[in-house]
Amino acid sequence: MTNKTIELVSIELINFKGATHFKLEPKGADVDIYGKNGAGKTTIYDAFTWCLFHKDSKEKTEFDFEPKGNDIDELAGVSVSLILSVNGTERKFTKELNKKKNVKSGGINKEPVYYVDDLKLNTKKAYDEKVAELIDKDKFKYLTNGSYFMESLKASERREILFEYFGSKTDEEIIESNKELSPLLKYLGTSSLEDENKKLLQKKQSLEKSIKEVNPQIKGIRKALPDITEINQEALITEKSELYFSIDKEEQDLLALKNGSAVTNKKNLIKEKESQLRAAETDYSSNQKKKTADLEDKRSELRIAYREVENRLTDANEEEFATALEIEKNQEYLKRLETELTNYGKQLDEIEESTYEHEVFIPQSFDEHQLACPTCKRAYDVADQEEMLENFESSEKERLAKYEQEKAAAIKAFNDTNDTEFERINQLGKEASEEIEVINEKTNDLINVLLAKKETVAKITQELEQAKLEGEKVTAQIKDITDNLVPFDESEEYANIQVEIAEIEKEITELNKSIESSVEAKQQVISGFKAEVRAIDEKLAVVNEYNRQQSVIDQLIEEEKQMSAEKGEIEAELLLFENFFITKVSLLEENINKNFKFIQFKLFDYYDNGNLDESICEPELNDVRYRDMSNGEQIKAKIDICDTLMRAEGIYVPLFLDNAEGLTENFETDTQVIALNASKEDSSLRVNVQNIKSEVAA
Repeated sequence: MTNKTIELVSIELINFKGATHFKLEPKGADVDIYGKNGAGKTTIYDAFTWCLFHKDSKEKTEFDFEPKGNDIDELAGVSVSLILSVNGTERKFTKELNKKKNVKSGGINKEPVYYVDDLKLNTKKAYDEKVAELIDKDKFKYLTNGSYFMESLKASERREILFEYFGSKTDEEIIESNKELSPLLKYLGTSSLEDENKKLLQKKQSLEKSIKEVNPQIKGIRKALPDITEINQEALITEKSELYFSIDKEEQDLLALKNGSAVTNKKNLIKEKESQLRAAETDYSSNQKKKTADLEDKRSELRIAYREVENRLTDANEEEFATALEIEKNQEYLKRLETELTNYGKQLDEIEESTYEHEVFIPQSFDEHQLACPTCKRAYDVADQEEMLENFESSEKERLAKYEQEKAAAIKAFNDTNDTEFERINQLGKEASEEIEVINEKTNDLINVLLAKKETVAKITQELEQAKLEGEKVTAQIKDITDNLVPFDESEEYANIQVEIAEIEKEITELNKSIESSVEAKQQVISGFKAEVRAIDEKLAVVNEYNRQQSVIDQLIEEEKQMSAEKGEIEAELLLFENFFITKVSLLEENINKNFKFIQFKLFDYYDNGNLDESICEPELNDVRYRDMSNGEQIKAKIDICDTLMRAEGIYVPLFLDNAEGLTENFETDTQVIALNASKEDSSLRVNVQNIKSEVAA
């Protein structure tokens, strides 16, 4: 790349802002300009940028650069002339604002005039094209003024400039630099890794939401569980069995009424056989239950212990959810405060940029017809005419003086109003900042509490899992025993008694050929017993519903376990993405920062939700962020930025340093430096042109 060096040879100001006539001739050397605030240091830089780009040093097109004061000729023109050395060849750029009296309106016509190398150009466009031959105006702004780069450009624009000069890296190149990241190659192609990371985060959040919803569902079902504390299922089953026995007896009696004693005797014989069958079944069942009795007792104890741990987990999850909800509310409140703080800043900027425009004074012309009598048209005496003219001129002067007085008062009122509003909004901004600090501190405390509650939930969950495993172990042992038992209805004793009963029932069928007509009383007794059975069935249905809902709870707990396992897999994948972003940050920042002498750019950070924040572009000096640096450190950072970008661009332009008095050390730079130093001792500008342009007083 062929380097281009642009140096300021001279700059001359005529009637520009507060400078009636000022000429600076550094001839390419470094310059120190001293003066107290308001002495005109910034005026020199404003004139420089106005001449080349029609704006002041703060990028304002509309700014008051014309001289003011009663002793200033209202027709005095404005002129700024620059002589620049471009690789040793001098180029001259002159911009003028000429003024002429408008005879008809009495106002003042203003005409901008442009010269390049003393040749007058017809249009502003032609002049701008000549300036553009030297350097692109946007590049010039950030090369010649570090404050523009840091304070006028957005972070995204600064990042774009750095990547343009020093290059970037693709996601594939970053993955190839670290073998551990190779599993991420599968995500390349259809979308960016940032989007894939967001998808996983969204899936994780969805799972967390679903997991969080399980506990309220379980809690809701538990609240809706029917109360069975007063219901003794075994007693009801026994009572129901007894009722069936009674119903059978009454029906036998009813049948005896219908068929006589022969049928009754047979029925009694069947009952004896059925009693024999039940007794045999009871003995058989009792013998079988003895084999699993101890294990059943242990399983009941484990179920009680499991429900106790389960209830503790529910309470812990609810406490965790409440804490997380409070943190979320605080974070939403912080966002609102930060939005208010940003709006206050915008309002302050609008106040600082606002200007007052007063109506223009329009002089009145003397009516020549007043010099003659309106009736006879005869001209008045010369003395009378002169007196009339003097009175008119005196009246005009008084009107002008009154206009100036009203204008000054209006400007003062405008400024006073702005100052009051500025102070009010500034105070609101301070209060918002203090509130943000308080909420941040509370949120951090809550996060610590939340972490402790998460740990409690994890411990209880582990206890619950252990209790479940113990219960499953006992259940498996019971199942192993019961699977090997022979049911009573498959035993030889059961089959023999059933054969005997069948033979008796066959005999009853043969006897049961005639039916008695009046059996209403017996039927009412039987109906009463059946009504009691229905009442018992209703209670047993409540127990069955309780067991069904408890089964739903068990299913929800199992679903929660599966979702938690899937969440763990996603978190492992997200950790891989996090390692990728860390590697990306390291490689890109290293690739850019190796070009700078003093500063290191921070180009990445992380949002609270884990996503990579690529909207950052802030230099750090000795681990101190730009916003927290002292004035001297900020200037040192700006010089390093401009010096490095000039080397990368291959163009060296004059570097303007405002508030240069804040620098306390010396370091080398490759371009011409014009340092503007605030000095209380210098009421007017004092210029020191350095003979050797090798170091900048920093």
